Amino acid sequence: FVKNEFLYKYKRLPKNKGVGGGRNEGFDMARGKYVYFMDDDAVIDSNCTDTFFVKSIEIMDRNQKIATLTTRIWDEILQDNRTPNCSKHCTIEGFNTISMFMGGSHFVRTKAFEKPLYPNFKYAFEEIIPSFIALDKGYYNLYYPEISIIHKPRINKWLDGTKQKKDILCRGNAGLLASKYLLYPVIF
Repeated sequence: FVKNEFLYKYKRLPKNKGVGGGRNEGFDMARGKYVYFMDDDAVIDSNCTDTFFVKSIEIMDRNQKIATLTTRIWDEILQDNRTPNCSKHCTIEGFNTISMFMGGSHFVRTKAFEKPLYPNFKYAFEEIIPSFIALDKGYYNLYYPEISIIHKPRINKWLDGTKQKKDILCRGNAGLLASKYLLYPVIF
């Protein structure tokens, strides 16, 4: 960015590729140091619109080992902030590192990843594999609650007993298994 000016790109895909496929399209188009992803059913919190991008990029510029930065996500259906799994032992500038970044609102350092960035899961837990790849390369995933978005989902996919929640849990477990197949040969 140059003096608070940002380059935005918009591309409408001819068909729904799901979250992973759609984000990969965005990552492929990216030419800068950072890419920001936000779900299509979310908006930047009006309390931080003036500093949202500036603060995030400043903290990533100061800390070259941050691969991803997740913002605070207020979920209107849950009526609460989504809470990441924060490390109690590792902080950067007083903010917690996290094992898995949250997909609804996150910045990505482009040089920390190869293409494609995400597995082509339709929905749910696309972040598992790139999160672990970042950690394996010695980078950190940071939770930065100073800025936030408001998530406004039309469907409560977390409602117990629903097909949506069962599908999410199934994909999450599949993502964990896939990440083991990808990362364990590297680790061992």
